Amino acid sequence: EGWKSWGKFPDCVRRSPDSVRAELFPSAKPGEWPCAGDGHIDLDPAHGAFAVSTARLCGGFAETGTIRTPSFRFDVGGVAATAFALSLDGLPLERSRRILVSHLTDVQQTGATYSDRTRKVLTGWGSVPRLMRAATGRCAVAIAAGEARVYALDAAGNRLRTVPSVRNADGFVEFDCAVAADPSAATWEYELEVR
Repeated sequence: EGWKSWGKFPDCVRRSPDSVRAELFPSAKPGEWPCAGDGHIDLDPAHGAFAVSTARLCGGFAETGTIRTPSFRFDVGGVAATAFALSLDGLPLERSRRILVSHLTDVQQTGATYSDRTRKVLTGWGSVPRLMRAATGRCAVAIAAGEARVYALDAAGNRLRTVPSVRNADGFVEFDCAVAADPSAATWEYELEVR
């Protein structure tokens, strides 16, 4: 009572995602959804994950395991997270000289309340400060050439400190992201500067 129907949903809503994908994108690989422009979306229901890959932005979400694209990988460990790498200079990600990496876990207002442990029905908004769930993840970004320096950023995009990184044999710059690395505020943004 009190609810109004939106009317009939299109037929594709009632069908399995795999059957819709196969019909719309017959040449796509299983689990891959092409998207506008130069990219595609990969779905991994077993890990509650998806990944988006375009020339200048790669990333996604995973409840566990690793977000994987050709130019970006992020192991979320045991804490669900959204992570992405974005070219800041308009060049393709692998040739970019400045790359923004974000690692976002669960964010809540202080004192927010829910009807039960599933946290599907919010019963109290809470207040600031906002809290981010502490977690660590391992990031890997492909760069074509040069050396990369990684900086942890504050919420305004200012560089706070250098983050140790290594370049692996596959050409990826790897570093650890840690939400609780700074005791004064959550860390969720990083800048890669390639020289």
